[in-house]
Amino acid sequence: MKETLRDLFQQKFNPVKYRNVVLQDLLHSQQLLNEPQFLEETNDGDRIYGLGYFNDADNKRVGLYYTEVVKSDVRRKRVGFRQMMKPYVKYGADAAIAVFADKEHWRLSYMSDLKGGETAAKRFSYIFGDPQGQYKTPLERLAHLGTQVPRLRLKDIFDAFSVETLSDAFFKEYHDHYDAIVRELERQRYEGVTIHDYVKKMMGRIVFLHFLQKKGWLNGDTNFMQNTFAHSKAYRDDYLEKVLEPLFFGIFNTEPGQ
Repeated sequence: MKETLRDLFQQKFNPVKYRNVVLQDLLHSQQLLNEPQFLEETNDGDRIYGLGYFNDADNKRVGLYYTEVVKSDVRRKRVGFRQMMKPYVKYGADAAIAVFADKEHWRLSYMSDLKGGETAAKRFSYIFGDPQGQYKTPLERLAHLGTQVPRLRLKDIFDAFSVETLSDAFFKEYHDHYDAIVRELERQRYEGVTIHDYVKKMMGRIVFLHFLQKKGWLNGDTNFMQNTFAHSKAYRDDYLEKVLEPLFFGIFNTEPGQ
C-alpha cells in the first residue's frame, strides 16, 4: 500500500486514482459517487466537487470533496480553502477530507468543527505532487489509518493530520539520531564536551537546509540534499566536507550579490 500511495502522491492529482487508492482501498468508503458531483464554482473560478462520504465507528459523517483550483498555488494558499469548505463541513458533514489541486500540486486536508476535534484554529494538510518527494510521514500516518478500519474514528484521522502529533514523532526521531551520532564519535575516540555542541549545531543546520530546499531555494531542487547524496558517489563518500560545510561556511557566509 505504501508504494501505491507514494506513486499517487508523486503525481499531479488524479481524481480516479485518488478515489480508488485512498477513498476505496485505504479508507474503505462505502458511499462513493461513481463520478464527482459538481457543487459550485467560486468567484475565483475554482470548482468544488463532492466525492461521497463515509461514517466512522461512532457514526460521524466524513464528507469527501475535491476542488479544482484555477489561479492559486495550493502550496501557499491556505485560509481561503478552509473558508471555501466551511458550509459543507458545518451543514453537510461532521468532518471532511478535502483535496485542493492546481495544475502541479495538490493539498490533502482534514477539517472538522466538532468540539474536541476542531481544526478551526489550524488547518491540517499534506502537500503532494513532487515527482521526487518521498513523503515518509504522510505515508506512515495515512497507511496506518487503513489498519483502523472499521474501528476508524475522527480522532484517528485528526491524529494522522495533526501537527502536534507529527512534531512529537519528529523530535523523538531527531533525538535518536543525535544520540547515535554522539555515540559513534565517542566510539571513534573523539574527545571533549565539544562533541555534543558540534552534533547539536550540525543537526540544526541540516534541518535548516531541509527548510530551504522545501522552499526550492537550493538550486531550485526541492530534494537537493537527497539528490546530491544519492546520485553522486563523489559527494556521498564525504558529504559533510564536500556539500554541507561549503554550504554552511561558504555560500551562506557570502553576500547575496556575490
